[in-house]
Amino acid sequence: MQDDIEFENEIDERAEHEIKRDRLSQAVMYTADWTVETAISQLKQGNIFLQPTFQRRDAWRVDRKSRLIESILLGLPIPQIVLAERQDERGKFIVLDGKQRLLTLLQFVGQADASVNNDFTLRGLEILEELNGSRFNQLNDDIQRQFLNYAIRSSIIRNWPDPAFLEIVFVRLNEGSVKLSPQELRQGMFPGPFSTYLEEASASSLGLRRLLKLDEPDFRMRDTELLLRLVAFSLFSSEYRGNMKAFLDDNTGLLNREWGAWEGKVSQVVAKIESAINFGLEAFGEDKFGRKWVGGRFERPLNRAVLEVQVTSLMYEDVRNLLAGKQAELVTTFQRLSAEENQFNRSVEVTTKSLDATRKRFLLWSTYLADVTGIVRSLKIGE
Repeated sequence: MQDDIEFENEIDERAEHEIKRDRLSQAVMYTADWTVETAISQLKQGNIFLQPTFQRRDAWRVDRKSRLIESILLGLPIPQIVLAERQDERGKFIVLDGKQRLLTLLQFVGQADASVNNDFTLRGLEILEELNGSRFNQLNDDIQRQFLNYAIRSSIIRNWPDPAFLEIVFVRLNEGSVKLSPQELRQGMFPGPFSTYLEEASASSLGLRRLLKLDEPDFRMRDTELLLRLVAFSLFSSEYRGNMKAFLDDNTGLLNREWGAWEGKVSQVVAKIESAINFGLEAFGEDKFGRKWVGGRFERPLNRAVLEVQVTSLMYEDVRNLLAGKQAELVTTFQRLSAEENQFNRSVEVTTKSLDATRKRFLLWSTYLADVTGIVRSLKIGE
């Protein structure tokens, strides 16, 4: 189950940008009622931005989609959609809340061609039971017209000052529910060829699926975020200044803008990351790789700080070759590091805002690993 994904330091990237109260007043917010037909039209025209491959990260089962359609046909209220108008293109919007609802509408009318649930059949309806087993094009004209004319309440944000403002809105919308990865917001705010490539690469990564115990791409895009962190550290570690969110945002923007110059190098790095993850999973085991060693055992939650040092060290083919047949020694070396170096333990527990802690964890792991490989390899962090 995707909801079983557990990160120890899940919140270390959130809300790292500060925003002053007086800047909040720059944004303009208003409500609008769009019919279902209008919303579908906006989606098909690309004016409401769903990531190009968002359909594959479908969080809702058909029963839940069917209940949404039933509510609309009964004229019952459904939660509002929250959109932010893109700063670079007027009339085009990022979805802050409501992606699954919008995707459901698109699928029901058979307009989500890339989706496995496109043109789904209604099922599990409790009130309009006579419609169970029906597709949209099998409904009579009156019911179709009633569906398409239903008004969806939307809140639209214009003139937002910077990404921090949307981050605040995004987090507040999800308070009280399962915390969502900031990657979904990042994909909407920084569209481009790299963002599309990253989403597709993470979705097709068998290593990430094994690591996160997924049967399909994570609908909260936590697999995409993990891959982005690994790519960013591999390519731009010297530019890291202790603010993970800014680090990931800035480099996503750069790679989108200059994708032609970076595509080959990024593809090579992603292939190395995949090899490193698979090697680590075989050496440590699927329940131990990327986890902290504390009190004589590996903890259950995935620790992204641990994962990053382990993966980046295993990306080198010569290092993996030197470790061939020494997988058990690799594991005991990590256990020894964790038992002997309190600085390492602190460095994987504190927030990623600490530049010193980030440097420390990469340096200590590379030093201990050199005892096995005879090679000292460590990323230069913030230098």
